[in-house]
Amino acid sequence: MKLTFVLLLTALTLGCGYGSNYNSGMMGGSAPSIQMLVPSNTAAGGPAFILTVNGSHFAPNAIVYWNNMPQTTTFATAGQVTAMIPAALIANSGAASVHVLSNGMNSNSVNFDVQ
Repeated sequence: MKLTFVLLLTALTLGCGYGSNYNSGMMGGSAPSIQMLVPSNTAAGGPAFILTVNGSHFAPNAIVYWNNMPQTTTFATAGQVTAMIPAALIANSGAASVHVLSNGMNSNSVNFDVQ
């Protein structure tokens, strides 16, 4: 009787998706990639702005990072996300590193120039 119950439980567990080919991106999915930032630069001391990140393999859970700090991000498509960049982050000139975390994987980093 116990063996029958264990076999039935195993069959139900596997039949409920634990043995499926579902790929959330965490296991073998494609890493996100940035091709272009729009704009690619801005003036130091300017106002907050929306940064558009064009690339590929972005998921609805994508987050844009500015110098390793997560920013408020909006998913548009698998090829585009946007992020609100506060004025405080562009108060001084220099380069900021931008990358996207999506499905647990980081994209390449692209420099954004604050002039």
